[in-house]
Amino acid sequence: MKVASLLAVTAATACVLSAGQARAFGIGPTCQSYFAADVVLGIPHAPEATGQWRAALTNAQITGNVAPTSQAREEFINRAMGSQLTFLNSHRDTPEMVFVQAEGVQVSVPSKEALTDATMIPLAYIAGAAKQTKHYDEIPRLHVTGLGPTGVLKGTLLLPVSGHTGLDNANKWAKTDLYKVVIADAQGRETGKIVVNAPSKGVITIQELEVQMVPGQAIQIQYARNGSLGVGGYAEGRVYEIVWDGK
Repeated sequence: MKVASLLAVTAATACVLSAGQARAFGIGPTCQSYFAADVVLGIPHAPEATGQWRAALTNAQITGNVAPTSQAREEFINRAMGSQLTFLNSHRDTPEMVFVQAEGVQVSVPSKEALTDATMIPLAYIAGAAKQTKHYDEIPRLHVTGLGPTGVLKGTLLLPVSGHTGLDNANKWAKTDLYKVVIADAQGRETGKIVVNAPSKGVITIQELEVQMVPGQAIQIQYARNGSLGVGGYAEGRVYEIVWDGK
């Protein structure tokens, strides 16, 4: 979508961009300045390699240490958040969440459908790929390798506010929502908690996580905002299924 059309979409609406979000992206709190930067992929203040640029958007309630990162990974996080915000403002709907594994962990996507361009939101962080994978109308399934002998998967979730009832509610809920992230088995039955009753930090909240994996055993990462109907009505945007190869 061209810059001009994005500006037209947002010209008569409230901007879904909190002050914290604007600070994190190093821009003014207007949709116009954000979209102009996002569409051309020009990051006004390039995210630095430690991840401190996004500290204001990261919930203090985290499990485990912050995932190892890099300059390339932080730039991917920045662009993925930009895609979520663009989708929210232009479609007036709820973007899919994004899971970004720790630097050094490799991800593959076992479905050719994930290479579709049907949505703008990336499915996975695959460094150096000629064509990035995208979300599609199924629960995303990832294969991971490179966890080492501990089998601990670390990563970062980009958790968007709900946008299906309009931008005014999205702005309100960005400041008032509580949410949860849980671990489930491959059948969707909860087996553990990453965080519960965690406060939203903005239109997109960043949540670090740490999960003990078992070789060949699929787990689900599930995200839901309190007061919603859970993941059932939008599993493709609120669930990731992940399998580790044991290496």
